[in-house]
Amino acid sequence: MYNAARELAKISDNVVVQIPLVEDSLVPMHRLNAEGIGICATYVFNGAQAVLASKAGASMVRISLHELEAQGQTSSDAVSEIRSLLAASECECDVMVASPRTTTQFTECIAAGAQIVCVEPDVLRSLLLHPLTDRALDRFLSSLSKRPRPHAEQ
Repeated sequence: MYNAARELAKISDNVVVQIPLVEDSLVPMHRLNAEGIGICATYVFNGAQAVLASKAGASMVRISLHELEAQGQTSSDAVSEIRSLLAASECECDVMVASPRTTTQFTECIAAGAQIVCVEPDVLRSLLLHPLTDRALDRFLSSLSKRPRPHAEQ
């Protein structure tokens, strides 16, 4: 795990290596962080895990929304708990949520404190759409088409 992460980090200074939060990953996370390699701990589902990951050296924790909801937990509750415990523990660690399936879920995660949200293209498109935007655009274009056109000088 350690060697593979070091090889990936050589690609660019901007690479953040994802490492699953399991017992065997705590020492490699700590060593990699000490070497200046960015770490994102995956498979984080509660605040205690997030604090542990942060203390081990992760600068970011990734929450898989699909897996949380399969267990009956809400994404906003998990994000709120994680953000709260990270703040209480004075850990500097970003919270990333992966793959919200709806605009509502996206909004709830942001409101709960997620700093990073990975979205699929169809969700991103749905975030851009709103019936009032369409109506306002139609009114604007209609108004624009009724304006007199300036005469071109010859």
